[in-house]
Amino acid sequence: MDWMTTTVTQIEDVGPDALAITANTPTNFTAQPGQFVRVRVERPSGSVDRYYTVSSPFVSETFEMTVTIDPGGELSPWFETLSSGDTIQFSGPFGATYYTDEEHTIALGSGPGIGPAIAVAERTLAEGGTTTVVCHGEGILHESRLADLAANGSSVYFTDSDERFTETVASLHETSVSVFVYGFSSFTELAKQTLDEAGYPAENVSIENFG
Repeated sequence: MDWMTTTVTQIEDVGPDALAITANTPTNFTAQPGQFVRVRVERPSGSVDRYYTVSSPFVSETFEMTVTIDPGGELSPWFETLSSGDTIQFSGPFGATYYTDEEHTIALGSGPGIGPAIAVAERTLAEGGTTTVVCHGEGILHESRLADLAANGSSVYFTDSDERFTETVASLHETSVSVFVYGFSSFTELAKQTLDEAGYPAENVSIENFG
C-alpha cells in the first residue's frame, strides 16, 4: 500500500463532537465525493489507522474529511490535537459508493455520513443536476453547507426520529434517481429497509456502512 503525506490547511468545528479536516491534495491523489481514505498515526506502541470518508465535492487542490470525535476511540481524539500546518499520513482512495456524474441524486446521511452526503449533493449541483439531501439524527453537521444547498435549489430535510425519516424518504417519490447512503449500520439498515419499501430499485441505491 502506498502511503502519502499531506499538510492540514484548516480545522473547522462543524457540529456536536465533529470536525472537518481540510488538507492539501498530493499530486498523485484523486478521489470522488463519498470515497474514503485510510489515515495512519505512528505511536511508540505501533501504528493505528482508521478510515474516513471524503466530504468535499472536489479534491483538485484540497480535500476534506468529516470526523466525529469518540473520546474513547483509538484515533479520532488525535484529530483534536491537530493544527494548521501539521501533517497527516494517509492512503487511498477506497470505496465504491461515490458520485459518478449522476444527473439526479438523493443523498441520505447520519452522523459523520452527513459529510459525504453533502459532498455528493454539492457535486451534483455543480455538474448541473438536481439533488435532495436527508440528514438523520439529533446532531446535524455542516449546517452552513446545508443552508447553501437549500439556497441553491436543493431540497434539504432533517429528521430526528426513524418514523419521520421513513415518512420523508417515502414521500419523495423519486424512485428513478440515484441514491447514496452514508452512516453507521443502524442508519444504513433503516435506510435500506425504507428505500426497499418505498420502491427504489436496488440497482439505483449505493450504501456505505461505517460499521
